[in-house]
Amino acid sequence: EGRFIGDARIQKAIEQGSQAGLNTHQILWVQEEFKQMQHLYQYGVQVPKAIAVNGISLVMEFIGDEYGNPSPRISDLKMEKDEAEEAFRQSVQNLKLIVRSGKVHGDYSTFNILWHNGKAVVIDFPQVIEFKNNPNANVFLERDVNSLCKSFMKQGVKANEAKIFREVRAG
Repeated sequence: EGRFIGDARIQKAIEQGSQAGLNTHQILWVQEEFKQMQHLYQYGVQVPKAIAVNGISLVMEFIGDEYGNPSPRISDLKMEKDEAEEAFRQSVQNLKLIVRSGKVHGDYSTFNILWHNGKAVVIDFPQVIEFKNNPNANVFLERDVNSLCKSFMKQGVKANEAKIFREVRAG
């Protein structure tokens, strides 16, 4: 909701689920992810640097080690208490920066945050929305905060969701 397509025929094809609509939707989805990654990177959010997009291919910075092993999602780790608290602190800071940039992630949890060399790196952006264009932005942000806090509970981090929401919303 709140995304502008700009071509009535394409919009109709997407809504009807035709093959042309599905193909176009996939291209738009990848282009949207690229655009959001560039935007968030410029605002200082820890995200992989978006390099290029062509059709359904997106080239971005590799987040991993020199042997080609990707950095793990925080959800896949069992962190020590201090490390988990630091990862949570950085994740909240990234969420603040996302909101400060005028956006809401829309699917923010430890499943979409990598842990790379002591840094929380946010991934998965095609569902990002703008506050000004989506009347449900605060609902999505509240869901993001709740998901973040609940998913970090598995790492032993306890957080007051209402307090974090106010903190994030204030920027």
